[in-house]
Amino acid sequence: MIEIKNYSIGFNGKELLTGCNSAFHSGTLTALIGRNGAGKSTLLRSIIGLESRYCGDIAVDGVSVKSMSPRERARRMALVATRRERVPGLTCRQAVELGRTPYTSWSGALSEADHSVVDEALESVGMASYASRRIDTLSDGEYQKIMIARALAQDSGILLLDEPTSFLDQPGRYGLCRLLAGLARERGKCIVFSTHEVDVAFEICDSIALIVPPDLKCMSADRLSESGLMEKHFTTEYVTFDPVRKRIVGKL
Repeated sequence: MIEIKNYSIGFNGKELLTGCNSAFHSGTLTALIGRNGAGKSTLLRSIIGLESRYCGDIAVDGVSVKSMSPRERARRMALVATRRERVPGLTCRQAVELGRTPYTSWSGALSEADHSVVDEALESVGMASYASRRIDTLSDGEYQKIMIARALAQDSGILLLDEPTSFLDQPGRYGLCRLLAGLARERGKCIVFSTHEVDVAFEICDSIALIVPPDLKCMSADRLSESGLMEKHFTTEYVTFDPVRKRIVGKL
């Protein structure tokens, strides 16, 4: 469980969130949405301890993130970032094995138990048959699944993903989000991902966190669609939010 307590953050001297309070629970999939520049990536990086806060605190299972060592944070939380840098020659299995780094000694040698965790992670995302494939030969969707497998290999209760559906086609977006939903509900993980795919978020997620600087509003999809917040903050001269269809639609 992630608890955000009276939290304020900013980027490049601009305050994005002020005095926010919210919680993301185990066993649920939460979409983090908002307009460009609202602070979605900054919030995810703050949760995992990579961005400085202005004030307030973030706690994971009751423990303040700022009090954790880097190794403890890595054991509790995993982040799949937006960067898609692919190391030439690295196999899918080797990439997933990197997720075991928080548990290995300085030599990085994996135990039999570590190898079992890697096998299970690859199997969980349907990529076991790709173990010997080089990651620089994968499609964007396949690569994202390997990065999720690496995060699963960290064996943490919390999984954060920054725009994981970027560069995927519509079937790929739905497929990836269905995978995340299954991991959250079947394994009891707390999964939070940022996205611009509002229709996917409303259809699949347990809850949605909407950033409207300086506020963060987290609630169920049904409650958010009925609140009027989506129409208020996503309506432009070209588009609006349809609360019945729960998606952004063009104005005729």
